[in-house]
Amino acid sequence: MKTVLKLAAGLCIVLTLALAIGLFALAAGWFNPRLRAYAEGTLSRNLGAEVHIGRLSGNPLSHLRLEEVRIGPESAFLLSLDALDLRYRLLPLLRGAVAVDTLRLIAPHVALRQNASGTWDLPIQEAPAETSQPWWESGSPLSLRIVHAEITDGEISLQTPGATTRVRELSLALGFNADAAGYRLELRRFRTLLFAPPLPSRTSAGLPCCAMAAWL
Repeated sequence: MKTVLKLAAGLCIVLTLALAIGLFALAAGWFNPRLRAYAEGTLSRNLGAEVHIGRLSGNPLSHLRLEEVRIGPESAFLLSLDALDLRYRLLPLLRGAVAVDTLRLIAPHVALRQNASGTWDLPIQEAPAETSQPWWESGSPLSLRIVHAEITDGEISLQTPGATTRVRELSLALGFNADAAGYRLELRRFRTLLFAPPLPSRTSAGLPCCAMAAWL
């Protein structure tokens, strides 16, 4: 009996040490290269498009930073961004919820391209519709809360045959919540400083003016 107890105690000690070493290695970022490769492969398969992550750093238990992120080929990407900062909590996962404290996108660039036939060239595969009810009416199967999301120095480019329109220096701050009851978006800040070419509008007298204003 004493031998069994000693073996059980020894096994508990070994497992505790292994767990402590594993958590330390995870927090220290030793597995970040493997995590980056796994994220690239998983996202590429799910989106049906090339996903590139230049560098992944941080502590996977609480926060991560992804740099030089791109969706789509380099010559015709759909989204690229300099960096993505993500801070989250893992304990809510035990309740089946995702809790993100901070989501920050630095210099994201969304590029939309329209071909001569009028259709959009998207490098990702569209998921087949599983229900006739719109997703915004059916609610979310996943409980997700983003306390603070922020975009800095963003850009949207719209390329059509013969013309390219860009909106630059986008700044955006918001909160987001999704659950079975529906979706809630809290827009806190939106601003853009530059349209290229200028976005025209007209006064009540019909005189053209240029909408190069900032929204706060």
